Amino acid sequence: MRCWILGCVLAVGCAKAETAPDPLSYLRVGVDPAVEAQAVAGRLAKAGYKVGHRVEGARYVAFDARRGAHSTVRVITLRGPVLSVAVPDARAPARQRVALVPWPRRDFDGDAEFDVIVALVEPERTCLAWVQVDQGGFVREVFRPKSHWGELPCVRSIGGELELEVNVPDCKVASARVRFLVARSAQDWTLLATPTARAHWEQETTRRNEAIARARAAGDSGAVERLACELRWLGKLSSLATDDQRVVPETSPMLEPGRDGEE
Repeated sequence: MRCWILGCVLAVGCAKAETAPDPLSYLRVGVDPAVEAQAVAGRLAKAGYKVGHRVEGARYVAFDARRGAHSTVRVITLRGPVLSVAVPDARAPARQRVALVPWPRRDFDGDAEFDVIVALVEPERTCLAWVQVDQGGFVREVFRPKSHWGELPCVRSIGGELELEVNVPDCKVASARVRFLVARSAQDWTLLATPTARAHWEQETTRRNEAIARARAAGDSGAVERLACELRWLGKLSSLATDDQRVVPETSPMLEPGRDGEE
């Protein structure tokens, strides 16, 4: 009997221990963006919205939807809905509509993931909001203007550089606005001092000088005051761009649209 028990103990001791299953082999974190986007779009459809543009990346699904005067843009990643922009919005009473910009597509940092651009439509202009989706499923702004450039910044266009429009600070005329060019330099955004930018400053200044002469001749004091504010602010920004002495290449490869055959 003792020999039989000892044999059993040895048999158990020599048996190969089974490896515990790796929890990472079956653990799934987050949601499937495509499935979640379909569910979100379905709920909006039940509420009377009609889905319009849809953009799908490797890390996200984005779409816009509209119901009469109501519109929304949603971005869904593995973390679920991470961005929701809607109209009406009490924080932006002038905004009339929001929509996804499907083309041209941008890949600012060259990570092979297209960025998301949202059009914010106002009565007299359309501003562009530009965000990226990182590998963790978070969104972050690509462009952040500097506060000393002006008030209520609005990106009007995205090309080899950004065209930014701002309201002129400390002007009695609320509608005083100017446009100028900015681009990425090293790790920061800066006012452009390239030949293209200088031509832009000159064109904007010349146009206003001609307009203010006409306004004075017509006795339009409101227009004269607005144009004077704009000329003052254009001069200040032009001086800042020159003082920076940080010349950015006229065409930055980071701002090129995707699928153009070039890195």
